[in-house]
Amino acid sequence: NFTVQRELSNNLSMTVAYVGNNAHHQYQGQSVNNPLPGAGNIQPRRPLTEWGTITQYEYGGAANYNALQISVNSRTWHGMSLLGNYTYSKCLDDGSTGSGAPTSSLIPFNRGVCTLNRTHASSISYDYLLPFGHGRAYGSHIPGWANQVVGGWRMSGILTLQTGLPY
Repeated sequence: NFTVQRELSNNLSMTVAYVGNNAHHQYQGQSVNNPLPGAGNIQPRRPLTEWGTITQYEYGGAANYNALQISVNSRTWHGMSLLGNYTYSKCLDDGSTGSGAPTSSLIPFNRGVCTLNRTHASSISYDYLLPFGHGRAYGSHIPGWANQVVGGWRMSGILTLQTGLPY
């Protein structure tokens, strides 16, 4: 990975990163008794005619992942803190587990998007100290008992948006 971070102001910073990964020897299923193409019954065309579909699992898969990640962080400003993240990514492999086992003779041609790929993913989190109570914009002169009830409250949340999984 490679990351660059920049402070834009006293309370605002931005981070831009490239993340890459190349994986070998991934757990992968292969169908090893699929019939050859042709007309007629399937069973006589299988390499092992006395058996049906056979799935063999091995550590022979390969994948790669590349992503651009952007993060903006706004530290406390008038009681509000924000953190926003966005990721644009692509994962390619030659047969993710869960997508069905490819025929072993077709593995060199079975390169495509991973079953868990999410091209776009973003999230925004916020934390806001409500302006009620001692030292705040509203109610700064209320009695101590009232400050215990209405002062010091925060509102926080997280919003996550992302694209769906491929078929």
